[in-house]
Amino acid sequence: MNIINSKGIHVGSVISSAVFDLRGQKLYELMDLVFSFLISAGIIAFGVWVVAGTIAAGWPWTLMGLLAVIVGVLGLYESVRTPRHGVF
Repeated sequence: MNIINSKGIHVGSVISSAVFDLRGQKLYELMDLVFSFLISAGIIAFGVWVVAGTIAAGWPWTLMGLLAVIVGVLGLYESVRTPRHGVF
């Protein structure tokens, strides 16, 4: 099955349950890569926000924010390090 845009131009193909672009790459793998990167970046940003807020307020919860930053960095490292075939 072919994917046609509103102008009638062929932009992709559907084979079985996978969607491919014109270069033959699976689009879902690229979406997974971007999604995992954004989730990790969001966790890091939340941790930095918690650390900054607790330091400014003088509360002893800074360790919780640092834990979120560490978890986010580990997730980001895992999402970048994992080889994905057919993406880039």
